[in-house]
Amino acid sequence: MGNCPYTFCPKVHHRGRKPYGRNESDDRWARRGPYSAEVPNAGDLVVHSVNFLIEANSRFHRTNRYFLSKRQQNPKLIVRRGQPFELRITFERRFRYGEDVVSFVFIVKGLSSIDRLIKLKC
Repeated sequence: MGNCPYTFCPKVHHRGRKPYGRNESDDRWARRGPYSAEVPNAGDLVVHSVNFLIEANSRFHRTNRYFLSKRQQNPKLIVRRGQPFELRITFERRFRYGEDVVSFVFIVKGLSSIDRLIKLKC
């Protein structure tokens, strides 16, 4: 486990370098890269499901007419930079505010060939 005592925090080894190959998909990298899932310890906070609230977020961000967000199979969340959005995360046990820590890693693809990682802590 990483340095977080109450939840899964992966160790980061890439130190500013691009952590995965150029042609590798984000999903494939997440399964085997520095953020790949380790076997959680008993009592760790484990994500059961994530609801991206695509319909509500798309309306708020005015992206609800984009094909990727309105298609029937596998719709994608499209949000605008600098605007808030909502996620509904369900854990396998109750979240304990005084003990648990949740970190988010977003992979953002821009127009340039360099992908950026944005890490937020809540």
